Amino acid sequence: MSGGLLSPSLASDHGHTSLLSRQKLAAFIYAILPTAFRDAPKKTRPLARTAYLDGVRGLAALGVVVLHMVLGFFPNSSYAYNGTPGRDSIFQMPFVRLLYTGQPTIFFLISGYVLSISTIKKCRNQAWGPLQLDLSSKIFRRMFRLYIPSIIATFIPMFMVSFGLFPDVAKFNDEMPHHTFNMAAREPTFFRQFWLWCKTIPPLFWPFDWENFSQNSPYAYQLWTIPVEYRCSMILFLLHIGLSRCRSKTRLVINGIFSLYFLALDKWDVFLFVAGAFIAEVDIIREEASEAQLPKSETGETKLPSAPRKYPNQWLLVGGVILGLWILSVPAADIWNAWTFAILETWAPKNYKGIFRFWDAVGTVILVWSMTGLPSFQRFFTRRIFLYLGNISFSLYLTHTIALKFLLYPIMPWLYLIFGYSTPFQYGLSFAIGGFLTVMLSFWIADVFQRHIEEPSARFTKWINTKCSAS
Repeated sequence: MSGGLLSPSLASDHGHTSLLSRQKLAAFIYAILPTAFRDAPKKTRPLARTAYLDGVRGLAALGVVVLHMVLGFFPNSSYAYNGTPGRDSIFQMPFVRLLYTGQPTIFFLISGYVLSISTIKKCRNQAWGPLQLDLSSKIFRRMFRLYIPSIIATFIPMFMVSFGLFPDVAKFNDEMPHHTFNMAAREPTFFRQFWLWCKTIPPLFWPFDWENFSQNSPYAYQLWTIPVEYRCSMILFLLHIGLSRCRSKTRLVINGIFSLYFLALDKWDVFLFVAGAFIAEVDIIREEASEAQLPKSETGETKLPSAPRKYPNQWLLVGGVILGLWILSVPAADIWNAWTFAILETWAPKNYKGIFRFWDAVGTVILVWSMTGLPSFQRFFTRRIFLYLGNISFSLYLTHTIALKFLLYPIMPWLYLIFGYSTPFQYGLSFAIGGFLTVMLSFWIADVFQRHIEEPSARFTKWINTKCSAS
């Protein structure tokens, strides 16, 4: 009898537990769904004036993903078109090569612009109190903002390597027509894997190695840019402090001199940050001049401008965009033999270890400077796909190597088996299919990382800044 009386209770407990399990599973699935599938369409808010820069940054992040896929499969991609015999693929030609040429220079210039815009406005308004708070907060938060997501982005693949969560790469013959970029080897125990991972973190916090850009991670080789970002940010903030009380024209002149100084001394990364600040102030001056000339309506409200702000001739700016893109097509190797770029090799400073770095920096400035005066180009980069890429760009940059090791490298031998690789068409088709699937997985991983790691870390950074600030 007692058993019969307890049965309904046990059944109820079991049903309740099962319901909770299903709810947890549903919550987990919802949490990892891409944004496009999980959120209801939101009302569109007016875009910020500089929203197009987010789109440009997002496209640049996608370019880095494609570059890191291409390098292992097309070793000639870093060489100039017809620079040496046999390197004559159409994908090596100027402009076309931009499809896979990742440009960290764009990240650096936009970072300099974005980090400077509010600071320069306070300088121009002589708001010294808010200016001090602005710079203090930016300096304090910058390290947390860069390094918390970066460290987690290396911990995840370390964990996956340790527990064998990356699929093995099948090998159907002795030689595969590509090579892979491997992560750190799997250690016998998780504790040892974790300890060796801990030892890879301190170099990421050393931003003072000016000789090379080798402070990366064996779990994410693209993280060499993180200490560079931190170093250049601190130099930029120091420059803002020093020039904060200068007149606008004086600040622009000194800023321009510093920009050229850093560029001439092979400090192309610092040049881009400082040039970003220069472009930001010029943009603010143009905006203020435009607003001052806006007519008033009968109600006293300001009318929207019927003409763009004062910029150089539009066709001149379009020519600047084309010139910037051409310069950004400069290859990393064989530039001196390329009929299209040989002249740039003779014009570059002789002290540069990598001539392409110099021209990439110059081309980036010309491109972005020209785009600031072309509303039609700006509107193109405010399309939803580009703004989405801009939103996940940092996470995409940090995590895409996980997708390469998890999907691209394991799946390629199977695609070779199905489609072949003995002819250029077969090889290209196999890579295109594997690359497309990898990019889609990269978007998914970056989307989840952005919502569950990057955004919370940004909120934590603001919280700790508030808690540590004197009231």
